[in-house]
Amino acid sequence: MTQKAQMWSNSINSVFIGVLLYSIAGAIYPIFSFFKSFTKLASALQGKVDTTPIAIITYLLLAAIIFGYYLYLKGLTDFEKVTEPADSKNVKSLRTATILVLIGWGLVFLFGFVPFAGWVGKWIGGILNIVAYILMLLAFSGLKTSSTFPTVARAGAGMLFVAMILLLCAAVLNWIPFIGGILNIIISVVAFIMVIMGWLKIKSASAEVA
Repeated sequence: MTQKAQMWSNSINSVFIGVLLYSIAGAIYPIFSFFKSFTKLASALQGKVDTTPIAIITYLLLAAIIFGYYLYLKGLTDFEKVTEPADSKNVKSLRTATILVLIGWGLVFLFGFVPFAGWVGKWIGGILNIVAYILMLLAFSGLKTSSTFPTVARAGAGMLFVAMILLLCAAVLNWIPFIGGILNIIISVVAFIMVIMGWLKIKSASAEVA
């Protein structure tokens, strides 16, 4: 395996670990966040900071999501260095989108400490996520049709393109009370599987990298 192929594989490893971390933590987070809204309200009415186990676990899950996206960003930064110039601009767009997601989750984390203001962070974070998914959608669209991107990697980018469409739909549906949250979970699970498969295909393309 050449040095470039090794760098390709190593960068995708970081991306892959990041995806697993933010996806798993992100799937569990809404459950604890729901119950935390009640414990936070009770604590606020008493003039106290919510330090219940549910609140602590919720913030740990948020931290895991943020760290997962950090690893994802780190992997993309390294991945950009081993792609062709025509493809690196699309990878750079993925990095920009990931930074927006990180800012969004960071606001959710910070506003979570402010009584009766947690919805502000979630609202802004939701908008940033939608913008980020659109940027990712455009970036993967470029990679799946790129003549300089390895053949197997293009197939992986195609799967990631479809996954981004699903995640974008899930993010919009999530604004619908009650049923939107259920649809969001179902669609997100399908998208998660496609994201994992897509990046595994891109990683396997290291054999085609000179």
